[in-house]
Amino acid sequence: MEAAHRGGEKLILDLLERGELAASGSKIILKFKEYIGCEYCIAFDHGHTALMAAYYAVGVGPGDEVITPVAGYIGTYVGALFMGARPVFCEIDPKPFS
Repeated sequence: MEAAHRGGEKLILDLLERGELAASGSKIILKFKEYIGCEYCIAFDHGHTALMAAYYAVGVGPGDEVITPVAGYIGTYVGALFMGARPVFCEIDPKPFS
């Protein structure tokens, strides 16, 4: 098991050295940033963390309310709870729940 761990570690280090792992300053992030023409670009590991970062960026916090769909992804409201806000569940059309 230890030899397999070292092999995996080497693969990850190789990816980091080549700039192919999606981390700050990686080639893919820099190319994407240039392609869309923005000043900043951040990659996230999951939609949930991206939503939490968006909530943080706009200053969501205690006492705030975040409107979110009833039927949907858990990350749409858990991030709000984590930031101390209160999710408010709603639907636009009650038939298809959208």
